[in-house]
Order: sequence, then structure tokens, then C-alpha cells
Amino acid sequence: MAAQPNELPALNEQQKYVARRFGVTEEDYRRSLLAGLYGEKRLWERGRDLGLLVQDVLAGLGPDYQVAVVKSEMIECRWIVRVKASSKVVDLNFSRELVDDALDSHAPEEIDRVRRRVLEGLGKAELLSKQ
Repeated sequence: MAAQPNELPALNEQQKYVARRFGVTEEDYRRSLLAGLYGEKRLWERGRDLGLLVQDVLAGLGPDYQVAVVKSEMIECRWIVRVKASSKVVDLNFSRELVDDALDSHAPEEIDRVRRRVLEGLGKAELLSKQ
């Protein structure tokens, strides 16, 4: 479904200049800006959902474990979740593929892969055999 012209973001003078320089109509440039906004929103939502998933795993470890930051590195095809764990901070790396599989399918085996990555990254791999 294409956005109607009245739904497109307005251009400032610099954006209008760039559109002219590249030989792009203002409407096409506005559409590309809207697509970028949709992409940013989707990425933000993915990060939020990953953070919530990791926080669910951390809840089983106690209140000293909290998600502090979720960062996307799409050029590197990975997500980094910074966890405050007691007196230390740990960065957990997740491949984009793993995150996409878990968030898109919600399949128990995919969620378990995320859980394993969290526990192993925090040095709690011994908990894997208990569940």
C-alpha cells in the first residue's frame, strides 16, 4: 500500500536542494524519507523485543541482572545487549539470524537458543542442564 502524498514527511530547504541535485522529484525523496522512518521504527521495535526476551531470561537469575542497552550493528549483522550483572557489565553478542529466527517464529527451540546464549555469555552455562 503506497502512502498518499499528504502522508509523506515535509522537506526542508536542504532536502529539497539534495533532491534537485540528484534529479529526484520531491515526492520521491519524501517517499524515501518515509521508508527510512519505517525502517528505523522497525529496527527500534526489534531491539525492544530482543531486550524484553533477554530480560525474561535474566529474571530467572535475580534482580541483580538487568538489560542496560540494546544496540544494533546491522553492518556487522549482529545485535549487542549490554547486561548489568551484579557488579559487572557484560556485552552479549547475538547474530542477526538468531534474533530474527527467535523474534519471527517465537518457536521454543529458537527462544532456547537465545536463552543459551545469555546464560553462556554470563558464565552461567551450568544452569542449562538444570532446565
